[in-house]
Amino acid sequence: MSNQSPILRFGITCDGKRSSYWRVRAGMAKPELFLEHEGFGKVWHISLHVSGEWHMVTRRKERATWDRPGELFPGYTRAVGIVQPVAVAHREGPAPADVQLVSVAPDADPTTFSLFIERQGANQATWPGKNAEGTTFVGRIPLAADAGTCCVVALQHPLEPGKVELPRPKRRRASADAELGGERRPGDHGGRRAERWRDRPDRPARRPERRGNHR
Repeated sequence: MSNQSPILRFGITCDGKRSSYWRVRAGMAKPELFLEHEGFGKVWHISLHVSGEWHMVTRRKERATWDRPGELFPGYTRAVGIVQPVAVAHREGPAPADVQLVSVAPDADPTTFSLFIERQGANQATWPGKNAEGTTFVGRIPLAADAGTCCVVALQHPLEPGKVELPRPKRRRASADAELGGERRPGDHGGRRAERWRDRPDRPARRPERRGNHR
């Protein structure tokens, strides 16, 4: 058994330059995925947990949460879409050898990389959208516990104006502010600095300190 997590890195290349790559990593013990951007792995990531409670974290703070969506078609769940327009291909240095780069023309439409979670038994001889949309196969990695695979495909198409609606998580963590009616429990700072005296509505304001010599 390998002691390393399966990893797939991908991006685009145009006229000898490349984009920053994205990295999707599969968990070793549980069938879950972690998505990171080149150079930002320690400060920003997306976690797709096996519980179905997914989130985006920036600097150890949860910025967005949503529930795992339903299957797009039987056996296949479109988990995440990453869009890279041609303009992001600005890096002149070579990419690491294992990065899968999709070559695009200077006037190409934006490239959307779609991450699909495939149930065990999915047809490994093809990939999502191959026949219906003409997607390009980027790569595939196994999920832990023989739970299936993660397949990444790419497609160039124009972006249309619209909005994104994420399903409301079934279980949200109630914030300390909500539980205490605007106050926090002593010692429960959620990774933040303790509130200053003046921010506490139940304590009188301090008088301003006088400086210098006074008679």
